[in-house]
Amino acid sequence: MKTFRANGKLLITAEYLVLKGAEAFAIPLNKGQTLSCKISEYQGLIWKAFTPTQLWFEAVYDDKLNIIETSDSEKALFLQKVLQLAVDYNPNITEKLKNCEVTTKLEFEPNWGWGSSSTLFYLLEQWLRIDAFYLMEKTIDGSGYDIACAKSGNPIIYQLLNSKPTTKKVDFNPHYIENLGIVFLNKKQKSSTEVKAFLSKDFSENAIINQISELTHKIISTNNLDDFMEYMRTHERTISNILNIPTLEDSIFADFDGITKSLGAWGGDFALFASKNDFYKSEEYFKNRGFDTVFKLNEVMI
Repeated sequence: MKTFRANGKLLITAEYLVLKGAEAFAIPLNKGQTLSCKISEYQGLIWKAFTPTQLWFEAVYDDKLNIIETSDSEKALFLQKVLQLAVDYNPNITEKLKNCEVTTKLEFEPNWGWGSSSTLFYLLEQWLRIDAFYLMEKTIDGSGYDIACAKSGNPIIYQLLNSKPTTKKVDFNPHYIENLGIVFLNKKQKSSTEVKAFLSKDFSENAIINQISELTHKIISTNNLDDFMEYMRTHERTISNILNIPTLEDSIFADFDGITKSLGAWGGDFALFASKNDFYKSEEYFKNRGFDTVFKLNEVMI
């Protein structure tokens, strides 16, 4: 049996604008996804996918990757498309997909938005030697920062230069890191839908891209918690003005003693928070409002 692993991800800055070339700060997570494969007596491919607590879906494909049976048609069709793209990219892998049983296991809940697709793409890169960025481009068409996180052992600055991904490893361990956390907003956003909506927006790109890139560097480098929170607030309001969506501070967390910032696709997934208060006081605030999934940032960072 062979086993592979990929990291989950959080995009801290430049959500949406990373698609336009802004420098983004992204953090690989210590929770990700694993893939194990072993020889099977069945002629085709058996695929079983698990969350941390249960079977997520399973599918059986014949030796031509036709779906024979599945517990979830939508997921099975997506996986079929990805595997067919892999075969088109490199026909030599066809034999690897025969007489094979694959088991994947997410180390986080799939509705958290921590990279169930990007981790899968990087797992397939390791197993089948297929470029993960190629698979992403042909399916969900994201920026690729999440794949860069899947591969990285450090926080990164990620940028698309002439549509090509560039990655720079950075250190992020400010003295106030115990004051930083993330909270799940109790719903999953579909990133591809949100990205399409963003790309239809009309705004002054160069000025905003430069501003967000500058904020990215300031957020990474500052050792002052007040400055960190002010940079986060400026970032949040800048994106809010583009999307015409209220900030978290103006909508659901107006009375939080600190700052909250949207992460990833706005309106769902996780938010980052910072406060001068003890982390557990912040955690109590969110849980009292029905947001029960709260982590210290350094608890989930790789």
